[in-house]
Amino acid sequence: MYRCFFSLGGPPLTAITSPRTSQLEGILIDGRLAVIYSERAYVGSMTREGTRWSPQLATFKLMTNIIVYALTHGGISDYSNYTPIDFQKRVSLPAKPSSIP
Repeated sequence: MYRCFFSLGGPPLTAITSPRTSQLEGILIDGRLAVIYSERAYVGSMTREGTRWSPQLATFKLMTNIIVYALTHGGISDYSNYTPIDFQKRVSLPAKPSSIP
């Protein structure tokens, strides 16, 4: 979770809760991470623009990592038979994406 896109040392601290708790909790279903929970209210802290506690870059990096993790580890979508189409040119695009370094 902390190194799937950005390299983070753990969840970022926010001003919403005290610094004594800085952790993410998860719920596993059939051995796979299905839910991520934190008392830090990261989504709420991302929407507080113009206040003393404006969103930190680390919060956006964590959210990016969570999204990348979900997209690469979820296994909820099977695109094995999917062929993308360029609707402007009406031609099929490569069926397999190039690898990400």
